[in-house]
Amino acid sequence: MKKPGMIVAIEPLRHTSESRRIDRPTKPATKLLIGIDPGTRTGIAWRVDNQQMQVATKSLYDAMDIIEDLVKQYGVAHTRIWIEDARINRPVFDRGQNHAASLKIAQNVGSVKRDTGLLEEHCKRQGVTPLMLRPSSSKWSPKMMLAATGIARCSQHARDAAKLIVGK
Repeated sequence: MKKPGMIVAIEPLRHTSESRRIDRPTKPATKLLIGIDPGTRTGIAWRVDNQQMQVATKSLYDAMDIIEDLVKQYGVAHTRIWIEDARINRPVFDRGQNHAASLKIAQNVGSVKRDTGLLEEHCKRQGVTPLMLRPSSSKWSPKMMLAATGIARCSQHARDAAKLIVGK
């Protein structure tokens, strides 16, 4: 007797090798790489699998939104993030300029360090622990960026972010 909400099978279940087959993905899992150069103008670069790299220069909060959207779209398990960490370097403020200039440099460095900490915390809240890297003293020229990524025009911040993920 059929009761309300009861499921009735129209055909009997068959136990064949076909019904026990597990579907395997036909392509490997997606890999999302994100590089971040923190600062007042935050450089962010990302690449999915072997697709063309994308770069942008955004405010801190806009960069956080991009990270959140990308992690939601591609998943925590497939995401790797590298952040240039100014907190690793020993500060050197006196470079032969006057006292006011030294104070301004110190203030800017403090701001970048704070932004770095906020970005690191934001990534962790998304479920991804970023790899924190020492800033490189060498910078890429636009020609070097074009040769490495195929991207012709972007800011120095975006080039610094791209440099973190090229070759990974």
